Amino acid sequence: MTELNEPARAKVYKNAQGIEVEQESEQKKWALRLGFYAVYYTFIYLLYLFSISIITGYTHSAGQKSPVSQARLGTPRMTMFPLDQIREIDWAPRSGVDNHLWYKSNVYDGKTMAAVFKEKLEQRLTNMNDQNFTTNVDTFCAGDYKDFKNGKACFLVGVNTIVNWQPVKLVPDSKHSWFNAKLSSDAEKTSFTLASQGLTDNADADILFGCRVFDTNYDAANSISRPKQATHGIVMTNGIDWMHNENYLKSYTPFLGGVNPKTDESAPTTDIYKECVQPSYYSAKCNINTYDYKTWTKPFTAVRIDMSAIHTEFQDTQASSEVQHGYEFKCNAYAQNIVTPMYDSASKLYFEGENGSPIVQSGGKELHQNFIIQHEE
Repeated sequence: MTELNEPARAKVYKNAQGIEVEQESEQKKWALRLGFYAVYYTFIYLLYLFSISIITGYTHSAGQKSPVSQARLGTPRMTMFPLDQIREIDWAPRSGVDNHLWYKSNVYDGKTMAAVFKEKLEQRLTNMNDQNFTTNVDTFCAGDYKDFKNGKACFLVGVNTIVNWQPVKLVPDSKHSWFNAKLSSDAEKTSFTLASQGLTDNADADILFGCRVFDTNYDAANSISRPKQATHGIVMTNGIDWMHNENYLKSYTPFLGGVNPKTDESAPTTDIYKECVQPSYYSAKCNINTYDYKTWTKPFTAVRIDMSAIHTEFQDTQASSEVQHGYEFKCNAYAQNIVTPMYDSASKLYFEGENGSPIVQSGGKELHQNFIIQHEE
């Protein structure tokens, strides 16, 4: 009889051939299991490190750990500065979209949201290598647009920086264009035209940009405009103006990478990536996106928005059932090799490629830009 404190012994049994076989003890079984998983997860971790080393071999310079890519490496998306840099959660309850620009008196850290927008835009323009572009933006957005006053706003528009990526000009009626999308799982692809997305053909355009404007629901309890689902979006003829009347980028030069792609010109030896690191749960000391590239001029255009003009045209075209305190914008970049959802005016929904189902309309990852500008309380 086995003593209580005696360790468990291996069991002995006979197999089908009548040969006695010793079965491992429970301790040995667990030791083998733990050994297997230790080897397995160590292998996975080493594979992860190896994969990262391959990726950084393309996106980082040898001997330096300075990132040269700000986005996923597949396809870029439309960016809007400083809209992409400021979240409304610090000022008020979230509205349910990616970004929300408020023209109200809420103050966070001693500043209104409009004041922070103005500050970040000024920093970015000041640090640009292409000061001719800065001058053009200053002229185009002079006054309330650049100061983010009276419901007016000015944004720099471009696409995410991806190493070695170069746009392919649009051929909307080609078989593999993103202008072909399934509207249901069992349907053939529907071909969309440039006009259907509010765009016009331009031989100079490497990348086109377009926006639709939607009405919103007003949450009076929280004084905030929230998005509606499946409402008709309007391509505005007033209120959204592009610098030089060009809603596109042309002669796009790919970014080839390099060491320390951004720097502070007033202190060239400063490692901005270390200075602007964001500690967990705390604000970063500075914003890396306010600094410019040293050896590459990132292609940008600029757009200015006048909420008063948008409100007037929207109500003349499609009067809302309630008083509008703000409007939702859904904007995208378009090129042959940019994944972009298509707006279907019949269903009032966006569709992408082979999915056959509408994409998430508010805050969805497929939409490049989804934001609300609230011009009234």
